[in-house]
Amino acid sequence: MLLKQVLILGVVLCCANAISRCSFGGWACRGFCSYDGLVTGMCTPDYTCHCATEYLNITRLQEQVPRACEVGITQCNTACKQIGKDHGVCGGNGCTCSDEWLSDAAFRLCEDEDKCEDYCYGLNEQVGNCEGWNCVCHK
Repeated sequence: MLLKQVLILGVVLCCANAISRCSFGGWACRGFCSYDGLVTGMCTPDYTCHCATEYLNITRLQEQVPRACEVGITQCNTACKQIGKDHGVCGGNGCTCSDEWLSDAAFRLCEDEDKCEDYCYGLNEQVGNCEGWNCVCHK
């Protein structure tokens, strides 16, 4: 009986689209991404699953956010984008991230590091790399 349930769950997760994967919770998104040969995944509030090719320790990154303003507003913005948020603001409590998430387009650029590199190359930049979920282009 347990084997049958596990097989049914496997089929459901395998065939589920990006939105319904997150309906099961973040574990289903991460599991599907791992099954696809990717390392991790993250659900956005609209239940969209985004896979990344590199492992991100979200808890560790979240712990670093409040101290980011010690370096400056640029570091605050970078720290927030690394955990999927749109931007950050420095204030009395340090760096606070916006409630808004990065757009789907931004997430897609860092699903695979090559996508970010190709995007930056198309903008006549020499190098592109993902810092968390943020594609950064450099000359």
